[in-house]
Amino acid sequence: MDGKRVIEHRVSLSGFERQQIDTLITGLTVRNVGQPIIALLSDASALAALYILLNSLFPGWTKNLPGDWPAQTEGMTLTQINDWLEPQNLAGMAVGGIIGGVVGGPIGAGIGAGVGGVTVEAGEYVAQPGFVERMFLGLRLLIRQASTPGDEPNVWGEVL
Repeated sequence: MDGKRVIEHRVSLSGFERQQIDTLITGLTVRNVGQPIIALLSDASALAALYILLNSLFPGWTKNLPGDWPAQTEGMTLTQINDWLEPQNLAGMAVGGIIGGVVGGPIGAGIGAGVGGVTVEAGEYVAQPGFVERMFLGLRLLIRQASTPGDEPNVWGEVL
């Protein structure tokens, strides 16, 4: 080598490798955005500071609450207020919107917020007592409707 030439090495990736790298980059981006948000949501003083900041930026935020919200919430415990506001839905929508925004821009943010809210509601429904029993009862009813009289004999026997 005389030091006057530059040797360039090129690595070409196929579509599969490109897709894998794209998935890795998306995952790292979501993690890098999600970790500070989770840290913020788990710190009470940070949430208080965020509340003060948002309240100063958006002083009319209570306009979207029902007109008599002070009367409706008077005398409620913190648990009752949480049930009334359902902040877990708001948190699910916020996290879904942020992840969707990182991955898909403004349209992705809207879709992500919707998916986040639906996911929280589905989780609440699944967590209710008796969900498994209701699910199996629904499956039994579907099977019963599918096996109409005059068709093949009922192979399920006494289960139905």
